[in-house]
This record gives sequence, structure tokens and C-alpha cells, in this order.
Amino acid sequence: MAQPAGEKLGFGYFAGLLGGVAAVGFAAGVAAVLVCQRAARRVPKALDSDDDASDDEEGAPLVAGARWGLRDAPYKMLLCINCDLRDEAGNRTKMKPGKAAAQCCHAVLGCYRRAQRRAPAALRWWAATGQAKVCVKVPAEAELLELRARLAAAGVVSYLVEDAGRTQVAPGSRTVLAVGPAPVRVLDPLTRHLKLY
Repeated sequence: MAQPAGEKLGFGYFAGLLGGVAAVGFAAGVAAVLVCQRAARRVPKALDSDDDASDDEEGAPLVAGARWGLRDAPYKMLLCINCDLRDEAGNRTKMKPGKAAAQCCHAVLGCYRRAQRRAPAALRWWAATGQAKVCVKVPAEAELLELRARLAAAGVVSYLVEDAGRTQVAPGSRTVLAVGPAPVRVLDPLTRHLKLY
């Protein structure tokens, strides 16, 4: 907007200028969001080690957790740490604390993603009631797999981490099973015997 010489700039001029700047900023923000969304769609999904193909598709099957509500509280997520691990030479080994923590993080994220698809109500009420997480020891891998099957039959979402084997344990080692979130009343009868990690 060109101003005639000697005329003062008024409020209308500055309001118009500010409006123009805001419109350009808004348009840039919308464009950035659209670019990020398009880029996110191009990133391939990471496949979980124990996923079947149907679990990653739209409309994955819902489980009992899809129907749980606030009346089913308290909720928790259980991290079952395998204490029957071997190194690459086949010798018994135990994960160091940092390794165990990293494996638990993988398990929580995997279970959370799966619960978003298969048990959204359980996830919502778990998040609203404190997001309790408990780590327990499982003495044998066979017991870990049996526990996973029993909890699946009860409608509880789970995620089993298989380690890549770059450090401390052999490749393909099943390190942590995350189960839930689920009501304590559902988890405890099946897991009460496990000791805290």
C-alpha cells in the first residue's frame, strides 16, 4: 500500500498489514501440516516380531478390552521379563539393567500401538487412571509363551519382544512380554504367582 507523501499511517493500515501477515503465516502452517502428513504416510510400518498380518490392517479384530470401561478399573500393564535367556554361545545370561529397561520400552510401545487398534477402551481408561506398569520375572520361556496364550484367551492384548541379538543375548531371544492394559481383576488370577523384577 503506497501512502501519499506527508500522510500519517493510520490504524487501518497497520490492521490490514497485520491481517496479511497472519494469513500468510496460517497458510504456511497449513502447508507444513499437509507436508508432514503426506511424509508420514510414506514411512513404512514396522512389523512387529509376533504380529500376524491381520493385526496391522485397518479393522484389526477387537478383544475384550474394547468393551472394558471405568467400572473395570483399576487397570495395569504387566511387563513379563524372561529370565531364561542365552547368549550367542548358548550360555545362560541375564540382561543388564539398561538392556532390560530398553526391552521393556520396546514392549510398552508395541503393546500400546496394538491396544490402540484392538482395545481402545481399555487403553483410554488405563491412561485416565494412572497408567500403572508392573515388571515381573518369568523363570522360563515356555511359561512366557503359555502365559501369553492364556491372557489372549481372556481377551488381553499382548506384545512379545524378540531381540535382534546385537548385545548380551542371542538373536531372536524373546526378552519381554507386555500384556494389557487390562483390569487388575483380569490379570491377577493369571499372573499373581510371578515375582516382581
